[in-house]
Amino acid sequence: MSEVGYQQLVIVSIKQRYPGHARQAAFIVSHCRPAAYHGRYVIVVDEDIDPSDTQQVLWALCTRSDPEKDIEIIRRAWSTPWTR
Repeated sequence: MSEVGYQQLVIVSIKQRYPGHARQAAFIVSHCRPAAYHGRYVIVVDEDIDPSDTQQVLWALCTRSDPEKDIEIIRRAWSTPWTR
């Protein structure tokens, strides 16, 4: 598993081994200290996508995912204390 982190975007590339593996990886990464505190979005891509190449990641996101079933919103998780 490799990961590339930006201020609020974490991209992880994994070799999927079973159904639900990508979802599990996203949940685990989203709860690691740096990603949980600074991250807002976690994207998990297959191993054939270079996580450091944003164009490849966006291509994979647009062509290989179904927003209705592939996007998870995690509520009530640890995060940056935002005040408005």
